[in-house]
Amino acid sequence: RLSGGALEQRFDLAAKAIIRRRLQEAPLRAPAGETIELDEVNIQGEAILHVRQGKRVPYFDYKVDLPFRIRLNTGELVTGQIEVPEFTNSYGGAAGDVEVRVPTVRDWHCAPATARNARSFLARETAQAIREALRASAESVQAAGLGDLPAPGPVDLRRLQEASLADKLRGEPPFNRGVPVELRAA
Repeated sequence: RLSGGALEQRFDLAAKAIIRRRLQEAPLRAPAGETIELDEVNIQGEAILHVRQGKRVPYFDYKVDLPFRIRLNTGELVTGQIEVPEFTNSYGGAAGDVEVRVPTVRDWHCAPATARNARSFLARETAQAIREALRASAESVQAAGLGDLPAPGPVDLRRLQEASLADKLRGEPPFNRGVPVELRAA
């Protein structure tokens, strides 16, 4: 059974790492050639492994948010958000047409016209570069799901047993249940 198991969790982590790396390495440029800096790559969703007829079939379904900033040659700063509402191969085959949206471009540190121009450029040109990076990452994610996923590091059973014994001696549960409401500082 793979559902939620260690192998599936490793696949999900590997898939997110592949997508994150491909997006961070993508050649994203602004209209005058300035670099588009991704503040972070937020990936929500999951990658799962199905077994059909004895074969492993990797699936993924993610939503990707990309907060960005562009330091223009004019000294202005453009910030905003790029999102991919659905990056999936759940409908069979490789991830085909990927929708890339640019819902937010802020004009806090630049002229409103600069923000409008940046938004139209991002929706036209940068969206295509993001699509290409995601298509390339889809192939890598598929291959990761079919290949051998890295196993977690070795488990030191003696250390786990000693830690468990120490917890028993302290009278603490083997996991943190949080602080009761009555004992929280006001």
